[in-house]
Amino acid sequence: MGYPKGRPRGKQSPEHVAKISAVALKRQNTPEIYALIQQYGSPLLNLLRQKYIDLDNRCNNSNHPDYKWYGGRGIENKFTSRLNFFLYIINELQITTLEQINNLQIDRINNDDSYRPGNIRFITPKVNANNRRRRNSS
Repeated sequence: MGYPKGRPRGKQSPEHVAKISAVALKRQNTPEIYALIQQYGSPLLNLLRQKYIDLDNRCNNSNHPDYKWYGGRGIENKFTSRLNFFLYIINELQITTLEQINNLQIDRINNDDSYRPGNIRFITPKVNANNRRRRNSS
């Protein structure tokens, strides 16, 4: 009896995960994103892609568990595309290596403003935890 299609067979090595992520990233690339991968590497672009997907889902997917704290209160993703987001991070924030943002979280400088150029930074989880608005359970 075999495993169902798509189900991993035990714990996957980091090398295997990186290879799968690189293939997935290349499948959805424009020539511009492919050029960024060539220049800065798949690991950095994979992390940025995931951060973009996460922030976009928090703002636009009403089924996301945190939507009510983001899109539900008017926080928007003002980046027009993944490419626009990547270029802003690389060119304006000067993030060019995975080590610069590994284990950091994306943060809005003005907590009541949207994800947009000029209002994002990368900070530690501890700093981010202290930067939250009070949440009422209602």
